[in-house]
Amino acid sequence: DSGPADLPGPVGQSFNSVGIQLVLQHLIDLGHREIVHVTGAMDYLAAKARVNGFGHLIRERGLRKHPVIGGDWTPRSGYAAVRSGLIDPAVTAIVAANDQIALGALRALDEAGVRCPVDVSVTGFDDIPEAEYYTPSLTTVRIDFQQQGTYIFNALMAQIRGDERPETGAFIKPELVVRASTAPPR
Repeated sequence: DSGPADLPGPVGQSFNSVGIQLVLQHLIDLGHREIVHVTGAMDYLAAKARVNGFGHLIRERGLRKHPVIGGDWTPRSGYAAVRSGLIDPAVTAIVAANDQIALGALRALDEAGVRCPVDVSVTGFDDIPEAEYYTPSLTTVRIDFQQQGTYIFNALMAQIRGDERPETGAFIKPELVVRASTAPPR
């Protein structure tokens, strides 16, 4: 996962919320209107922020709200989400809370004969090194973990010294990485 902390983002939102909205807006721009979110473990602030960011943009764009599907950051939970039958057949895109969940979803879709991205687009979050080599390669959100660590260190040092917390926007900016797992819906 992207860590236990949920740091504020440059526009008053967390980088988790902003990042999930990047992939969701990408799907909306492609023409998707039936989109589901498979979450990370909800005892993590990162998962909660991603769910909140997802829900906010779904409401803002006036899209139908599908129930979020609980996951636990593992490929197993993405696999189970697809295999469970909980995803409405009208869904044309899956926004996974991380790349590992997306990997499991991709495998389950493949086993069910559902083609990604022809039938269903899938996105992840974190841009782990393997995401580029998934089949198909995964559209995801890149977070620079070194920058995140630098920010956390600088914020901690500022707190110890009694200084003002450093501006997050200078350190943590999620970036959309578009690859082969997303396409316009049929």
